[in-house]
Amino acid sequence: MAKSLSANRLKAVLFAAAFPLTACQHAGVSSDYAAASEQCRIDGYAYYREFFLAKPSGAWGGTGLWHDTPDFHFSRRLNTCLISIKVFRNTIPRLVLDQVDDVRTGKPVLYGYFEYTPGIKNSEVISHPPSLDVPNHAGAEYYARVHALFEE
Repeated sequence: MAKSLSANRLKAVLFAAAFPLTACQHAGVSSDYAAASEQCRIDGYAYYREFFLAKPSGAWGGTGLWHDTPDFHFSRRLNTCLISIKVFRNTIPRLVLDQVDDVRTGKPVLYGYFEYTPGIKNSEVISHPPSLDVPNHAGAEYYARVHALFEE
């Protein structure tokens, strides 16, 4: 008998199917790692959808927020699925509310909460993240740490 999927899980599977992994994401990796990466992507899209549905109206300071397609990575070192969530308010100064979460635990691993003025160097100012127990970095430092996490 076929296993029944919840409505959210089914939507996540269908959404993930619309964005298949590229050949280079599979190149040179074991089939176990490729399977874990694929499962991470499916679970990640379900997490991403729930993440935004769970936010109360007015979360992150109200409307006018934009979000970009998330990135997923199965970390061998951490043995978990990571998601990079990118949110910003297109204002001056621009408010960036990025974070990397552990999909399995639902807990943040890294924050990139900051403000900056486009076109002005060194205008980045750290904002207050939801948890002070999680590292928070601005701009290039945040993105360098995300890149390092997604290379593991």
